[in-house]
Amino acid sequence: MIVGTGALVLAGGAVYAAERAGVLDDAVRATGVVPVPQPDRGDERRLATVRTTLSGVLAAAEAQDSPAVAALVRQQLDALGGADAAATAPVPRLQVALQDAADRVESACLGAVSPDLAQVLASASAGLLQARSLA
Repeated sequence: MIVGTGALVLAGGAVYAAERAGVLDDAVRATGVVPVPQPDRGDERRLATVRTTLSGVLAAAEAQDSPAVAALVRQQLDALGGADAAATAPVPRLQVALQDAADRVESACLGAVSPDLAQVLASASAGLLQARSLA
């Protein structure tokens, strides 16, 4: 019983050490299992912030009767997982909301760990800047 427990502790320690060293995925692949990558927690927070920001822009676009901007922002939100019900109140001017949102999304893009998320956020930021001509 003690030997079995000791072996289990050693195996658990080896798995932990392999994970910390960044070679656990390689070891798992060697057994024929394909590991599933886990999203970066910072990227998850960035995505949530962007969704909240875009939800505020959508509210501003709808409040200021700008259907073209609202449609664009809705498409961006759909691509990012949907609107955030806890979005802040719309700002008085849609132009200001678009510029502020583009700046925030760009900042999130620059901090993203995932190259895929960075690419999506860069595109969203550019789209928001272009949407200023629609507002």
